[in-house]
Amino acid sequence: LNLGFTKKCVKKATDMCCYNSMLSRVIMQQAYPQLGIDPVTSNCVGLSIGQIQKLDFDKIDLTEWINDAVQVGEVPDQYATFSESSITANLPFKNENYQLPSERTKDAMGGEENMIKARQENAQAIKEENVDCSYLPRPAICEVGSTYVDPITGKEIPKY
Repeated sequence: LNLGFTKKCVKKATDMCCYNSMLSRVIMQQAYPQLGIDPVTSNCVGLSIGQIQKLDFDKIDLTEWINDAVQVGEVPDQYATFSESSITANLPFKNENYQLPSERTKDAMGGEENMIKARQENAQAIKEENVDCSYLPRPAICEVGSTYVDPITGKEIPKY
């Protein structure tokens, strides 16, 4: 800054803390005052386990984070009730013979007894010895570290 006869240097700086997520920012902005920590003088230090245990989470307002999550569809709002009936109730084209998808499935399977029987047959068929674990991605039944016998060589091969 030039005042005519003398020069003065004026510097204005703003310190801000940066966080990895909105949730961490919302919590930290309210945790610092609760714990009596000045974020600027403490260099935006994180919280220890002991400090987190001292926090009164009932006093931390998560409204900003919850509203953002609802807005982007991550969390259903208080009015959202998702059920088969509530979703299909507002379909534009329904005739007098309309059935819910679960009812149509039961009819297609020949009744609930057949659905139970099919489920039991599938449970019996999905055994470790009946599953090929040699391809990726491996089915969940293939446990890491287990082995199977190669039908051609007769050699034990790890499934991982």
